[in-house]
Amino acid sequence: MGLTPCFRCVEYIASAGTMPLTQLRWVMIQTANHLFSFKKIPIILIHQEIFAPEKEFKQALEQLELASHRLMKLLEGEPAWLKKTGLIPRGYVSRIDDSVQPYGLVVPSSWHPKRSKPMRLDIWFHGRGEKLTELSFLNQRIHNPGQFTPDDGLVLHLYGRYCNANKFAGETDLFEALEHVKQDYHIDDNR
Repeated sequence: MGLTPCFRCVEYIASAGTMPLTQLRWVMIQTANHLFSFKKIPIILIHQEIFAPEKEFKQALEQLELASHRLMKLLEGEPAWLKKTGLIPRGYVSRIDDSVQPYGLVVPSSWHPKRSKPMRLDIWFHGRGEKLTELSFLNQRIHNPGQFTPDDGLVLHLYGRYCNANKFAGETDLFEALEHVKQDYHIDDNR
């Protein structure tokens, strides 16, 4: 599946007025969950942020395919990733600069979408990595749960705009990602 059908669907819905504006806005906000793949991969190529071409081109194609699949499901009204457990790559639009910022969630098997009891949320800061790009970060979030996976708690893996020790814009990213997670998961603010 290529990218063109996805963009055509969004353009058609927007121009035809077949979806209420509030619902279209929701679609576009949810699309941020994978717009980073559509927007960032050309930027990665332009700025030569490729350190292992063969491996990273495969990762880019995998992420674009996942993004395309999610957008089609979203337009069908079935955002299944909001009901899944396991490794869930996500994204949100930052108020700082309107960029799409990625993050990853580890959702335990004990979670259920209709769960009424609030769930603990832990935040994992990835540490330093001179070759860490959004592409490699997302690959990790798709395939690797990380070192800490509690049985009854979510784990938020923050990208934090590369390797800035989560200061400045990276610090704001934490609060924005946390706010984004709370929109879809019942988080216990006291834990």
